[in-house]
Amino acid sequence: MLCIGTAAAALAAVQTGATTGTSGVCQLLPPAPTTPPPGPLPTGSPSSTSTGSATITQLCISAQATTTTVQPGQTAQYAINVWAIGGSASNVTVQVAAQPTSLGAATFGVCGNGDGTSACKVPTLAANQTIQMQAQITVPTTATGGSATLAGTATGVSTGATTTGSVSTSASATVMKPTPTPTPTPTPTHTHSSSGSSTGSGSGLGTGLGGTQPLNGLQPLSGRQGPGSGNPSNLFPTISPSPGASVPGTATGSKANHGPYRATTVADILPLNTRQLGSQIAGLVVLAIGIVIAVARISLRKPRTQGK
Repeated sequence: MLCIGTAAAALAAVQTGATTGTSGVCQLLPPAPTTPPPGPLPTGSPSSTSTGSATITQLCISAQATTTTVQPGQTAQYAINVWAIGGSASNVTVQVAAQPTSLGAATFGVCGNGDGTSACKVPTLAANQTIQMQAQITVPTTATGGSATLAGTATGVSTGATTTGSVSTSASATVMKPTPTPTPTPTPTHTHSSSGSSTGSGSGLGTGLGGTQPLNGLQPLSGRQGPGSGNPSNLFPTISPSPGASVPGTATGSKANHGPYRATTVADILPLNTRQLGSQIAGLVVLAIGIVIAVARISLRKPRTQGK
């Protein structure tokens, strides 16, 4: 029997939800009207004095953001508690709204009657009984920071009364500014200052006239220094006979006299090669002998006479 009594007392404490230490906003509900007792009033008693007594009931509400910060596109969560002090309250309804209104609508996620809506209806609240609900606000992806405030309002009627009373509170969560998208860093282009004229002359491959833009990550070729080194033709070697080179048909080591160049027909150059000089002379001798033989035969031939 002792165990059963202890368990029943603990269960009753959970159901009543004592409000000791609970912070919130409380508001007196309109009391029930008082009526005089039936029958005639005694002589000499004031008629305006009523013998009935009204129960004083307070309706309380508290709200707290369970997520202190939220990113755009995420959901902010809030916890809402509603309880009554001094007496019971009936027809209790809790409504929530998001501020600013650009955040959209606030809805209940955990509620006895009204999940997914902005209004939650609870049963009659007994004295010192607390009911907890959960609401949420989905922050748009276009939000640029600020705060997401949940405004909650509880309405109810005290026992025996006909007039509704209300109490309001709010809680806020900080909306973080969106993280900016990093801008890709462009690949640096290696440029070389020109040491010659501004038309592309310089060391390596220039970017002016006659130059080309070096590829990214490749070092430019080192060319000849001086004016005009930006021209790609300066990168190729110049072919010219050296001063000490021997020329066919002349003594070794002798200096060749380079005069002005004159166009000459190939047939006028004889011989083309000193090693072919003997065969060329022999060919000419054979050709001359053939010509002589042909002329001799033609000149010594007697003309034919016609027979009689």
